[in-house]
Amino acid sequence: MAEEKAPKWSDEEERLLHHEAFVAELLDRRKGRVGESASHPPAWQRFLESAGGAALVTVLLGSVAAGIINSLVQEKLKERELALASYQDELKQRQDIATRIVELVGATMGATEDIIFLTTDEFDPARFSGEQRNRILDQRNKIQQAYNATDRQWQVEPEELALLIGLHTHGQADIGEAWRASQQAVTAYKYCAEDWYARHQRESVTSEDARSACGKQKAAARTSLEQFAQRIEANWQGASPPPRAAGEPASR
Repeated sequence: MAEEKAPKWSDEEERLLHHEAFVAELLDRRKGRVGESASHPPAWQRFLESAGGAALVTVLLGSVAAGIINSLVQEKLKERELALASYQDELKQRQDIATRIVELVGATMGATEDIIFLTTDEFDPARFSGEQRNRILDQRNKIQQAYNATDRQWQVEPEELALLIGLHTHGQADIGEAWRASQQAVTAYKYCAEDWYARHQRESVTSEDARSACGKQKAAARTSLEQFAQRIEANWQGASPPPRAAGEPASR
């Protein structure tokens, strides 16, 4: 058999054949890299897909979440501490106001009643002599001085207390009005006692007469004070401490 002669290619055909072979080789190599990449993922991917890597990620994410939650809880606790401190300060101021009211009203009502009893036979200097008379005069002087001192307080402090009561009852009108009514009732009792004392300086009366003196005004003052006390107590008892923050242990 005669040997077949290899075809003779032109220069242009040779160039095209070389180009085709280059493209085929390039495609084969790319296919090999893709297969290798798919079968051999990067190290970081292999680590995350492992059990240890997954556990580490879980721990890290849990730590971050726990930190965020703890920060929020601490912030709420701090807010409540500030609110609780403000609430306790408010309670302290209310207690101070209540103490001032009780002391002022008690001293004024007591001194007013004492000034009435100065007109009784037991305090009439004309009925005594010597050392006993001097003791009576000294007692009368002390009672008068105590009344004058409480009278000066009563001229000033009720107005100061009215302002404080308004501030610490959130301007609730009925409580302020109740205090004004009490103030007027106590003042009316004082005026009655002063008139009684002025009328009986030279002529003493029995203890029974003194006990019935200004009884109407005294009863009105007590009733008014009781109503005021009930209203302000209801207002202050309605206030409550700030709610407990989430995660905060209950106080014992």
